Order: sequence, then C-alpha cells, then structure tokens
Amino acid sequence: MCLYWNQRVYRNVVYEGLATAHVAKGDKLLLLRKLMSSPYLPCEHIVPAFEQLKLQAEKVCILIINRSWRPS
Repeated sequence: MCLYWNQRVYRNVVYEGLATAHVAKGDKLLLLRKLMSSPYLPCEHIVPAFEQLKLQAEKVCILIINRSWRPS
C-alpha cells in the first residue's frame, strides 16, 4: 500500500512542477517526506498529521496534499 501511496504523491508532485523541489534539500523535501511516510502512522494519528502538514505547507503543497489525501 505504501508504494502506491508514494507513487500517487510523487505523480502529484510532478504534476504541480515540484519535482526539482523534491530532489533539492530543504523544507519542501522534508514536507514531502513527511507526507510520504504518513501511512506508517497509527490510524488515529493520520488525520491530525495531515492537518498539521497543511498548516506547514505552502499553497502548491496544499494542492498536492488535498489531491493525494481523500478520507473515506
């Protein structure tokens, strides 16, 4: 499941033109790594973690988070 999640997130990163930000070291890379590691969190911590990431993210990264994350 995590592989598919990471592929989905990375496709959205490329779609938004942030592929270079993913490769470069910095805040955006850290945010994307946190987003990609979210499936490893306990279930009760996932939604609060996404809300915290939204607070930290810039507008473009918020689009990626919203496109990748679809709560059921």
